[in-house]
Parts: sequence; structure tokens; C-alpha cells
Amino acid sequence: MKLAMAIGSGQSGFIFNQQGITQNVPPSSGVYALYNDLLWVYIGESNDIQRRLRDHLQNPEMCVRATAPTAFLFELSPEAQRVARQQVLIARLGPVCNQGIGSDQFRR
Repeated sequence: MKLAMAIGSGQSGFIFNQQGITQNVPPSSGVYALYNDLLWVYIGESNDIQRRLRDHLQNPEMCVRATAPTAFLFELSPEAQRVARQQVLIARLGPVCNQGIGSDQFRR
């Protein structure tokens, strides 16, 4: 299992598929980001990021499905800090599915 890196532009992430999730993500508390070559798609938080990423893969919400994420990044984070970190990342990166809109202004 690889160590998580800070979420942000310029980071190389992991392929958003079952193998990428299983091989790289622990069942731990943290935040995660889904993205494709052009857009930050969604930033979430969970007490089990491995399980939550699998949920996104198997049953994607309409926006996630429409934007077709190909990769993800994650950060381990204690429960008490997850939501605050998620909010910082949403404000900084403007993921389209957290905004409820799709726009070219949210380029990765």
C-alpha cells in the first residue's frame, strides 16, 4: 500500500478502479478527491475512505457519473479534522460535483 499524498494540482494520483482503490487506500479516516484530465470532480470525507471510494465506483451519483473521474487522491485525516479539510479543498479546487454545477471555470 502506498502512502497518501496531499491533495492538490500537480499530484499524480491513483487510477479510479477497484484495483487502484484496493491496492492503495486503507480503510481509514480521511478526505479524498476524484478527478479526470480536465476537472476536479468531487471532494469527500469519510471514516472509511476505501469503502466510500468503492461506493462512488459501484454506484456513482449522477454528477460523478457524468464527469467520469479517472483518478483519485486521498489524505488520511482524524475524524475531528476531516470536514474542515474537505471545506478547504472544496474552496481551493472548486470540484464541479461539490458545487452543484458544471463549468469550464473548474479546470484541474
